[in-house]
Amino acid sequence: MKIYKAIMLLTLVASNITFAQISTNLTGVNSGINGLTQISGESAADVSGSDAVVIDGFDIIMAIENSSFYGGEGGSATAVVGVGNSVNANGGIGIRVNSNEVDDYTYGTDTFTSSNIIVIGGSGGSAISAPGVSHSLSGGSGVSIYEAIVTLNGGNFSGGDAGSLTNITGSTDVDTIANGGDGIYIGEDSQLSLSGIVSATGGDGGSIINSGEMSNVEFDGGAGLSIEAYDWGSAFGGESTTDIVLGGSYTGGVAGSSVSLNNIIVTNQGGDGVFVAGNTITLTNGSYIGGAGGVLTDANEASKSLGGKGFFSSGNYNLTILDGYFNGGLGGSVNGNKSSDGAALYLENSIVTIEGGTFDRGGIVVDINSTFINNNLAFNGGESTQINLISQVGTVASAKMTSGNVGYARTSGLGLDQFSFSGGVVSNIVLNSSGQSDIVLSGGIQIVDGFSVLNSGSYTLSISNEVASLGQVVIQDGTTDVNLWNDDHFTDTMVSGGVLNFNNQDFNLIDGAVMRLTSADAVVNFKGTNTAVKSGAQLDLGAGRTTANALTVESGGSVRSTVYGSNGIVSVGSLEADQLTLDVGASWRLYNDGTFTDYESLLNSNAFLLGVSTNAITHGLTSSDVELIGEGMDAYWLYSINDLVVTNEGSLYKLYARYGMQNLGEALNAEGDFLTLMNLMQSEVDTNVDLQNALINYGSADAASSAITDGFLRTTEMGSTLVGAQSVLADQIGVRTREHLRSFRLAGKTGPSGARGPASWWDRSMNRLHDALPSFNLRDSMRSAQDRTSEPTVSDERPSVKKPWISGVQGGAIPSFTSEIVIPSHYQTWGRAYVADLDQESTDGFAGYDASVRGGVLGVDRRFDHAVVGVAGGMSKTIVTGGDGHSGEADSLQSTVYASYFTDRVYLNAHISFASSDVETDGVSMFGYRSEYDANSLSFFVGAGIGYKGFNDGVMITPEVSLLSSKYSRDGYTSSSSMSQTLGFEDMVFDSYDQWSYQSELGVAFSSIKLIENTRLQMAFQPEFRVHWVHEFEPNPDGERYEFVGSTQALHAQLQSREENLIRLGGGVRCWNWNSQTTEFGLNLDHLKGDAYTEWMFSGHLIHRF
Repeated sequence: MKIYKAIMLLTLVASNITFAQISTNLTGVNSGINGLTQISGESAADVSGSDAVVIDGFDIIMAIENSSFYGGEGGSATAVVGVGNSVNANGGIGIRVNSNEVDDYTYGTDTFTSSNIIVIGGSGGSAISAPGVSHSLSGGSGVSIYEAIVTLNGGNFSGGDAGSLTNITGSTDVDTIANGGDGIYIGEDSQLSLSGIVSATGGDGGSIINSGEMSNVEFDGGAGLSIEAYDWGSAFGGESTTDIVLGGSYTGGVAGSSVSLNNIIVTNQGGDGVFVAGNTITLTNGSYIGGAGGVLTDANEASKSLGGKGFFSSGNYNLTILDGYFNGGLGGSVNGNKSSDGAALYLENSIVTIEGGTFDRGGIVVDINSTFINNNLAFNGGESTQINLISQVGTVASAKMTSGNVGYARTSGLGLDQFSFSGGVVSNIVLNSSGQSDIVLSGGIQIVDGFSVLNSGSYTLSISNEVASLGQVVIQDGTTDVNLWNDDHFTDTMVSGGVLNFNNQDFNLIDGAVMRLTSADAVVNFKGTNTAVKSGAQLDLGAGRTTANALTVESGGSVRSTVYGSNGIVSVGSLEADQLTLDVGASWRLYNDGTFTDYESLLNSNAFLLGVSTNAITHGLTSSDVELIGEGMDAYWLYSINDLVVTNEGSLYKLYARYGMQNLGEALNAEGDFLTLMNLMQSEVDTNVDLQNALINYGSADAASSAITDGFLRTTEMGSTLVGAQSVLADQIGVRTREHLRSFRLAGKTGPSGARGPASWWDRSMNRLHDALPSFNLRDSMRSAQDRTSEPTVSDERPSVKKPWISGVQGGAIPSFTSEIVIPSHYQTWGRAYVADLDQESTDGFAGYDASVRGGVLGVDRRFDHAVVGVAGGMSKTIVTGGDGHSGEADSLQSTVYASYFTDRVYLNAHISFASSDVETDGVSMFGYRSEYDANSLSFFVGAGIGYKGFNDGVMITPEVSLLSSKYSRDGYTSSSSMSQTLGFEDMVFDSYDQWSYQSELGVAFSSIKLIENTRLQMAFQPEFRVHWVHEFEPNPDGERYEFVGSTQALHAQLQSREENLIRLGGGVRCWNWNSQTTEFGLNLDHLKGDAYTEWMFSGHLIHRF
């Protein structure tokens, strides 16, 4: 034996040496030589890195421990030319063992043993601008073994990353290989034994940029562990000569990436965590992770970059998995589109038993392309996201599950896929094969979510009684034969395509169950003797076809079928039975899918074929049991199923649903007065086409119901509005009587005994006027007038009112500029104008209304020491606009008698008002009703308050309470329609009517005692603020009774309820001019607010003293 060591390169060469003659131990750090750089050559370039250690010979025994080995890195080649030449820039191998055996079917005799070593393959090199040249730029393996006996006791093994290729313009026969190196590669005729903690990682695939045309490109990730050492005895069904026990951590390398590789369809993938072919293997534990796919940019759209497999078993006839974690690599992307993930466990032509373990991303895939393989997978424990059976043509892929947890159980093959479940939990069974799939469910298997058939294959399903539920069953294609089941298994079934056959036994669709056919391509055949749709169950025929021998829809059961059409021809989902029975209490729904719209052509015909029987049809249905619903049917709400007919056409019996006018009360779900109204209108609607069209034009039953209700069971809200107008009038009288009260209180016991008023007021007023008056001797003139007036005397006796100024200002009025003060009588005239806007929002089926009241009041009253009495009269106009189309106007004349009594602190007010109104109303325009009538309003008001001075005697605070009782009454009248000739509407004769309102108010008023004076304007102002709670004791008025001419049936036009509780906020101001002592002006603004009611009232007043 000779040992050559140059620049850390060790090569052992042996020839014709017996096993015992060589025994070598190697330690330390050992590195291969890096490749060179070649530039502008015209011949082949080999710039590969060298191997760190090469064992090449016969019967060599090599032991290595606690050492590190690094393969040399590949070099670089730039502008290497020459068609047919090649560039080799591969990374070197960390440790290479290569026995020179001749017989390829016997194990090699070299022995390699390692303990806790680190081995890393060299990275591939790079090539730039080398047209017409093949390239090999792969990373080196960490360990590469051929024909040897290998024992690895722990250690870390990594394959080298592949190199890069840039700016290549190649020809169509050029190959580029840039795969990552394997962490551990075990080749043919080798035996492997692993112990301790072994970690192996594959190198990443290479990078190809701006490539030209190539015939073959490989840039996959390397495997963590790749075993191609076939156990030939096991592979051909004989006894196994070796067992491999695996544990540790194995991770595949990431697939390579490319840019502008668009002339060729490429499939690259991440490396497998472990690849094993043709061996007997036991996995006790460990981690097996596939490498991720790469990123292909500007690639052919058909290219793929797949995730690697966690564990890839090929041709292993005895694979046992006891535990471990398995995870497929994440799929890469092609032009931004994600490729498929790798399988956690990929079984190709293998026989496998799984007792435990976790199979994460990608789950378990069973891929069978060999006819020698049967009973491929026994899943007895563990968890997997899926088990996918993929049989090729002429082969069988099978799996048996006795325990564990599986997300999806799938079939995707072209041959025969077989699943047998007897235990464990499966979320979904999904059959997607194009061949045949046989599914057997028995024992304690639990199906959580459902069972689906997605492809055009042939499927059989057998379910034993022990299986609790099948979840939702979805059939989209193919032919599915169910040969064994119980009633609980098919409670939620949807057939959107294909054929579903229930063979050999009776079928019961039980309470709560639904069987749905959702397309014309869907077929369900009940082949047992009897089929029953039980109470609470629904058989939805859709647009498909359902057949049975004898089918019964029991009372409480229902059938639904889809109405569809094309080219003006209507079609309905088909139900065919030798014997068809529909019990009394059963129901049928016809659902229009919107494809048929010419319903007018179906009027008064046998429009819809419900069922066909070769023997007999027995049914207890009425027309009300058959409902026509669906898209666009609102537009035809007036028409529906009005009869059921059984015909005998040759050898077939057919059940038809006739289509025509339906009963108005049923169409509109009418009750009470509305039902009475519909019954009265029915005969007219049956014969009057104009009326039919007018009702149809509403577009839906709901819209028609609302319009008819508004037209005939509602009326103009004139009563409530005129009652509200009485409240507005009462406010005007109330403001007037409060003015007297304020005048009385403000005079006080210090009130003037004559026109001059208190000296203090006089002096203060004169001082204010001094700067504003002209320079002539007006001041002296005023003093002269003052001197001619006697001095006031103060006593407990309240003076009589001389002028409004004395009443309105504490301390008296501004004196006249004349020497004579004439005391007039105790009468005052006054006037008020007001505007009120009312907004009642919609409530409880009423549309609401808006109203306005405009009016004025003139009055005259006499003042006594502690009282005021007066009379007033006025006019107002009230306009009502209803949200439902009703409107009206009222012109009213009003008269009022009022009185007020007051002391220093307490006041009592009362008045009686009467109003007579001429009323005109218009109904909903569609029905054209109009009317005129007289109405009266009578109201009684009583109020009281008590005053307190506050805020340093500057504000009078007056708590107040009042009650207003109003009665609205009108004569009977007749409302006539302008549509009587075309739509046949008769006159409505209304009875006389009255209603009461009782409205209380509780609140407080704040009045300024001290005046606000403005010398520039020569004006005085007195503000007031009010807040009250208003309560209505009779919020629900009675309806207005009427009859149609020629009928004795009474109907009632209902009125909207009034708001029970309101808050009133108000404010006002009185003002007068110093130079006009006989006249006063005032403005007031009040706002009422409730949940659905709003009112604004603005008023102004004028008071003049005779």
